[in-house]
Amino acid sequence: MRFESARRWPAVPRWALLIVAAHVALVALATSISRTHGGGVPALCAFRRITHHPCPGCGTTRMVLAAGGGNWRQAAAYNPLAFGLLVVGLGLLGVRVLFRRRVVWITSVFSRRLLTVVLILAVLANWLYLLAVSP
Repeated sequence: MRFESARRWPAVPRWALLIVAAHVALVALATSISRTHGGGVPALCAFRRITHHPCPGCGTTRMVLAAGGGNWRQAAAYNPLAFGLLVVGLGLLGVRVLFRRRVVWITSVFSRRLLTVVLILAVLANWLYLLAVSP
């Protein structure tokens, strides 16, 4: 791992910004409609609606809302893997913005394969956690 000079803000593809904006608008609309009719935040996950079980990403929206409100413990409980990725991502963005440096990971083929296996196991462990704590 090394640090290289970089522009202050990373280049973000427009399609990624559109997807995030559409998701935020959908969540805001669903939450607004649900709260005006006396309900809580509705389940937006198609997998959960069909199977009545959470998918590996379930709770990520609630995690972001809780983290945005400063409730870090609750955010971590909603989806621990997504919370960890959020913390690491914010840390890397902080290094980029504050120091104009980007982190460059130098990896071999073996280490990339090992990282892939670790990430798959992390997703499975996170999913088992979500299955265990879901109502």
